[in-house]
Amino acid sequence: MCRHLLFYGILFLAPLCPALGQIQIHGVVTDIETGAPVEYAQIVLYRYKTNEVVAFKLTDDKGRYELTFNDRNTLAFTLKTNSLSHENIEKDIFIDAQKNKRYEVNIALKDKAYMLTEAQVTAKLPPLIVKQDTVIYNPEYWTDEFDQSLEEVLAKMPGFEILPNGDLRVNGKVVNKVLVDGEEISGGSAALITRNLSPGRVKSVEVRFDEKDDKIKSSLLSQDKFVVLDIKLKDDFNQAFFGRMSATLGHQDQLRPGGTGRFFSLQSKVRFQLLGEWDDFGDKSISLSDIRNLGAEALAKIFDVPADFSRLRENPEYSNEIYGFREYVSNRTASVGLTGKIDIAPNVELFLGSFNYFDRVGSQRIFNQEFISDNPLRFFFNEAQHFSSANSKNKAELVINPKNMKLRYNFNAVFSKDENAFLQDESQLFRYDFQNAGNTKDFYHNLFVERRFSDQSGLHFNTLYSTSNRDIYRTFSHNNPLYASLFDSLPLNGMQMLRQTIPLNQRRLLANAFYQVSWKSQFTQLGFRYLQDDLSGEKEFSLAEEPQNGIGNTPWQGEQNSLRYRQVLPCIEHRINAGPISINARAGLSLNTFPATGRSVQETKNVLEYSARLSYSLNQDDELSFSYSQSTSAFPLYQMLPGQEFLNFQTIAIPDFHKLSPQRERVMSFSATTFALGNQGMVLELAGISGKAFNNASFDFNEYGFIQQYFDQLPSQYLLLVGKVGKIFERFPLQMKLEPSYIFNKTYNRAPNEALTAVSNQISAIDYRAFTTLKEKSYDFETRIKFTRFAFRSELDEGARNQEMWNILLKYKQALMGRKLLLTTDWRYTSFSGIGSADLFIHNFSLRYLYRKTAITFELHNTFNATQFVIQDITPAFYIDSRQFIFGRYAKAGVSIDIN
Repeated sequence: MCRHLLFYGILFLAPLCPALGQIQIHGVVTDIETGAPVEYAQIVLYRYKTNEVVAFKLTDDKGRYELTFNDRNTLAFTLKTNSLSHENIEKDIFIDAQKNKRYEVNIALKDKAYMLTEAQVTAKLPPLIVKQDTVIYNPEYWTDEFDQSLEEVLAKMPGFEILPNGDLRVNGKVVNKVLVDGEEISGGSAALITRNLSPGRVKSVEVRFDEKDDKIKSSLLSQDKFVVLDIKLKDDFNQAFFGRMSATLGHQDQLRPGGTGRFFSLQSKVRFQLLGEWDDFGDKSISLSDIRNLGAEALAKIFDVPADFSRLRENPEYSNEIYGFREYVSNRTASVGLTGKIDIAPNVELFLGSFNYFDRVGSQRIFNQEFISDNPLRFFFNEAQHFSSANSKNKAELVINPKNMKLRYNFNAVFSKDENAFLQDESQLFRYDFQNAGNTKDFYHNLFVERRFSDQSGLHFNTLYSTSNRDIYRTFSHNNPLYASLFDSLPLNGMQMLRQTIPLNQRRLLANAFYQVSWKSQFTQLGFRYLQDDLSGEKEFSLAEEPQNGIGNTPWQGEQNSLRYRQVLPCIEHRINAGPISINARAGLSLNTFPATGRSVQETKNVLEYSARLSYSLNQDDELSFSYSQSTSAFPLYQMLPGQEFLNFQTIAIPDFHKLSPQRERVMSFSATTFALGNQGMVLELAGISGKAFNNASFDFNEYGFIQQYFDQLPSQYLLLVGKVGKIFERFPLQMKLEPSYIFNKTYNRAPNEALTAVSNQISAIDYRAFTTLKEKSYDFETRIKFTRFAFRSELDEGARNQEMWNILLKYKQALMGRKLLLTTDWRYTSFSGIGSADLFIHNFSLRYLYRKTAITFELHNTFNATQFVIQDITPAFYIDSRQFIFGRYAKAGVSIDIN
C-alpha cells in the first residue's frame, strides 16, 4: 500500500516542485493618450512563434496584471492583448531566467475609433471576467462531454464548492439565491436548478457578491452582503419548454425499471420546473427530500449553529463524508415535484410548489455491544432494518415589493408517513422485532414585513405560526424471558408483544421585531422576540390490551397532559464598520417560563444571551472572522410528558427523574479564507467551531436487562477543525485540494447517585483530491486519497480503542469515436485496521454513447460484489463494533433524450 501511495504522491505533487523557480511578468496597461488604466483587458502569454498559451490574466480596476509560470527553459515569448475598448497589440519578450525571475512590462493601448451600424461583432467569452463585485464565468471552458448537469461543471470551476445538500459556495461565500436569466424560478435550494439543468443550455454564470437590486435581496435592512448566482441561458433554443427525460432498466436480483424527467418552461409571465424520478438502486439524482421546509426552518434559525454534536451528526451527509459507501442492501425512491413562479403585477410575484417523494431503504449489519461498567457485558446481534417514508411538502408564497418595502406571506402544508422496522437476533437465541411508525400533518404560516423609512432607518417584523399533529405507533415483540419478567411471564407461544401509542398536538408562535437605525459606518437594532410552544399528548401503553405499571415510581401509562413553554427576549445589537474591520455585538435577556417537575405549576428562569463577532476583510477574497455566542437551548418540552416509552428494542426512556429547565449553550467559531495567492493559483481556508450544551440524557441498567435512559441535561462538547489548501496550475490543467480535519466529541453519563463519567471520540483525517481538465485531450483523471483515524475513550476503561481507514480512489475518463463514446471507470480500495479489520475493492464502469440529442448508457457497479465494512462508535452506555453491509453488484442500461 505504501508503494501505491508514494506513486500517487509523486504523480500529483510533482507539478508543485517548479514553483520554487517561478517566473513573473507584471505591469500596468494604460490608455496611450490619457494615461488612464485599462480595465478588464485580457493579457495572454504565448510561447514564441506558436499558439501554445503559457499564462493569461485580466487586468484589474487599476490596469494591473501579473503572469506567473514555471518554464525556465524557454527564452522567447509573445505577449498579446485582447480588449473591447482598445486596439490590440503584440509584443515579443526575451528573458534570462537564470539572472532574473521578475520582469516588468508596461503596455500602452490606443483607443478604438469605430462606429457600429449594421455590423454585429461576436467573440468567444474568456474563461472569466471580473467586474468589481461581479465575476462572469464562461462554463464552456470547464465543460466536457462527460458532464450531465451544471452542478458537475461548477464543481470544476475555480473557487466553487458544492456543499452536501447542493448549496453553493464561491470564494468561500455561501450563495444566497440562484436565478435563471435574472429571475427566481423555484424559491427552493440551489440544487433544484444546478442538478437538473444541462450545461449545454448555459451561456454564462454570473456571481454577484454584493447584490444591489432590492427586489432580489431577501431583506432591505440587512447589512450583510447578499450573494447571487445568475445563470444566463443561450438563446438558440425555445425556452417555452425544454429539458431532458430518461428511461433505465437495471438488474440485481431481478429486472427493475426506472427513469427521470427534468423539464423547464421560462416564459415572460409564468415559469415552472417539473421534476420526476423512479429508481431501485439508490441512484437518487433529484433529491426532493432535500427541499427545505420554509416554515420549520424559520423556527430552526433561532438555533442555526448547533452547540451539541448530536445535531451535527444528524446530518445525513455526515456518514457519507466519513465513509462514503452505499450503506444499504435495498433502496427504492420515487419523487415528483412541480414548482413555479407567476408574475401577477410588476411588483407582485406568486410562488407555488409541491414536492412529493417516497423512499424505502433496507439495511443490514452484524454488531456487538460492550457495555461500559465495572463488569463489562457483551452482546452479539444480527440486525435487519427497513425504513419507508412518504412525504408531501406543499407551499404557496406571495411576494410584494413596493418601493422601500418588502412583504411576504408563505403557507406550507407538510404531510408525512414514516415506518422504521428493526429485526434483531441475539446470538441466535432471542428475537426482537421493533417497529416505530408515525403520521404527521404540519401547517406553517409565515409573514415577513420590512419598511425602510430612509437610508438610515427601518422596521422589521416577521412571525411564524404552526400547528402539528403527530401520531406515534410502536410495537415490540420479543422472546427474552428476562425482558418478559418486567411485565409478566412469556405466553405459551414464546413471544410477548407490547404496544405503545403517543398522539401529539403542538402549536408554535414565533415573532421577531426590531427597529434599525444607521449612521456613518455603524448601525443599531433594538429588537424583541417572542416564542410560545404548546404541546399536548399522552402515552398509551398496553400488554395484551392491559395497561402496565412502569419502572420505579414512573408509570408506563401517561394521562393526557398540556404543557406550555414561553420565552420573551428583548435585545440590542450594534455593528461598527471601520475600513476592513467589522465588529458586531448583540445582547439580550431571555425570560423563560416553563413547566416544573410535576407539571402542575410554571417556573421562571432568566438566561443572559450575548454574541460577538469580529471580522477582518481586506478585499473580496481575503477574510478573517471570529465569533462567540451564548444563547438559550431549545427547551425539551416533549421530555416533560408523563409516562415511560420504548425508544428501541433495548432502551426505555424515563421522565421526571431529573429536573429540566432552560439551559445555556455556547458556540465559538473562527474562519479564515484567502484567495490572495491567486497569482500562484492557490487558495487557503481554515475554519473551526466549538460548542458546549447541556442536553444529554443519562443511562443506567436494570435487573431486567434494559438500558434505562433518564431525560437529563448533562454537558456535551465538541470541537471541529478543518483546513483546505487548493492549487490550480496554469501550465497543466490540474486542480488539487488537500483537506485536513479533526473532530472531537465528549459526552457525560451518571448512574443514579453516582458521579459523572465521560466518554469521547476523536476523528482525525487528511483528504487529498486532484482532477484534470484536459480540454485538448480525449481523457481525464481524478484521484482521492484519504486517511482517517478514530479513537474511542472512556474514563471507566484504561487506554483507547483505535481504528484506522485508508481510502484510495482513481477514476479514468476516456472519450472515443470522435468524442461520441464516453468511458468512465473508477477503482476504490478501502482498508480498515485496528479494533476490527476489513478490506474492500470496489470497481464501477460506465459507457455513454452520444448521438445528436440522445444518449445511451450502460453501467456496472460494484463489479467484484464487495459486501461489508467496519464501523466503530461509543455512547455513554456502550462501545459498538459493527459490520455494515453495502449494496451489491448491479447493472443498468438507459437512454436519455434532450427535448428542444
